[in-house]
Amino acid sequence: MIARLCAEIGTLTAWPTRSQDVLTVGDSVDAARLANECPEVVSGLKTHVAAGKSRVCFVFTRHIGCPCTEATIGEVFHVASAQQDVRFFVVLQGDEKQAQELVDLATKTQGASKENVQLVADPTYILYDIFGVPVTGISHMTASEVQTGLADLKAKGIENTFPTGSRFQSAAVFVVVSTGEAKVSVLAVHLPAHALEMPNLEELLSKA
Repeated sequence: MIARLCAEIGTLTAWPTRSQDVLTVGDSVDAARLANECPEVVSGLKTHVAAGKSRVCFVFTRHIGCPCTEATIGEVFHVASAQQDVRFFVVLQGDEKQAQELVDLATKTQGASKENVQLVADPTYILYDIFGVPVTGISHMTASEVQTGLADLKAKGIENTFPTGSRFQSAAVFVVVSTGEAKVSVLAVHLPAHALEMPNLEELLSKA
């Protein structure tokens, strides 16, 4: 694992960078930037608010190829079935084709979709930057809990593969309230302590 990480560091052409700190509870998303740079997200928010709903969950994943990403997507689709009043944005580092292929794999359904789940392909980390999702160091991936998590997921048939995106980009979950289009305020946040820490979506939503 260490050797692979070192090899990837040497081949990185665009290390993810953040222009701001991670958003915390009570913060507001940069509405102008969200509207200008992520029109597909704003369109989804408008649809949600127009239906009389306001709670939204942004799920930022690690790289495509990380077993935690695949497992997290499966969990989003599971929770979304019981949380119809919440709109879920699943933000992935790959392009649209790669994102849909991973969702199909995670849900074991060809062309998987759900009315309250919207995929956002973000290969240039625009939305990651708007929310300030952190970039991590090697220790995030070499913690003892990571090896245990890898073994547990492998037993479920979820394998670690070479990444699309950066292994150094952290995952994150933000539960927010949307009061109209790009007006978004943060209600709850989860930042993983290590690369294989799964978010408890139901617990986070219960706080919002």
